[in-house]
Amino acid sequence: RQVNLLQPEFVMSVGDLIEGGKSTAEKYAAAILYQGPGETEWHRAPMRFVDNDRWAGTFPLERIGRHRYTVEGW
Repeated sequence: RQVNLLQPEFVMSVGDLIEGGKSTAEKYAAAILYQGPGETEWHRAPMRFVDNDRWAGTFPLERIGRHRYTVEGW
């Protein structure tokens, strides 16, 4: 399978979640919220814990155009 670097298939986001306000018994989680070109609804993709405060996740690029995304942690 050939890969076209000018048309990537996914975006990878990596971020640090700063702990605060939760007891050690509570669990943390994170997700990427994203919109494709012309979309008004947000899609959600889970992020995974990497190490320390670092989380990583991906979302697919199904069409050519401008995509919007943000990271949510809780």
